[in-house]
Amino acid sequence: MLPQSILPASKQCEQPLLLNCAHFAGKTPVMNESTFNELIDQTFSGLEMALDEIDADIDYETSGGVLTVEFENGSRLVFSRQPPTHQLWLAARSGGFHFAFDDEAGDWRDTRSGQLFRPFVTAQMQAQGDVRFAWL
Repeated sequence: MLPQSILPASKQCEQPLLLNCAHFAGKTPVMNESTFNELIDQTFSGLEMALDEIDADIDYETSGGVLTVEFENGSRLVFSRQPPTHQLWLAARSGGFHFAFDDEAGDWRDTRSGQLFRPFVTAQMQAQGDVRFAWL
C-alpha cells in the first residue's frame, strides 16, 4: 500500500480514520446500523442521566442525533452521531474528536489517541466548563 501522502487526492479519503489508531490494530470494527443506533442511544441516555446529577448551572438538549451541553461560561460540548462512519463525534474547545465503539472496553474509543470516551468527557467537562462530572 502506498503512503497516503503520495496517493491521488481522490484515494486519500478512502482510508478509515480507525487505521490511524494503534488500539484497533488497523482493523475497522464491523457494526450494523441498528447496533450503532442502539449504542448511541444508550450513550446519550447515560450521559443525560449523569448530567441531571450535576449540581452546576448547565443546560443540555438532544435534537436530530445531536446532544449539546452548554456551560455557564457560554461554551459548549456537541456530541453527534455519525451513521455513515458508525462513529460518535465530539466538538469541544480543544478540538474535534471521533470515537468508534470498542467492544472489548465496552466504551467508545478515540480513533486517533485511543482514549476511552467516558474518562475523556469527564476531563473535558472539567477543563471546559469547570464542572466536576462523575461518569465512569
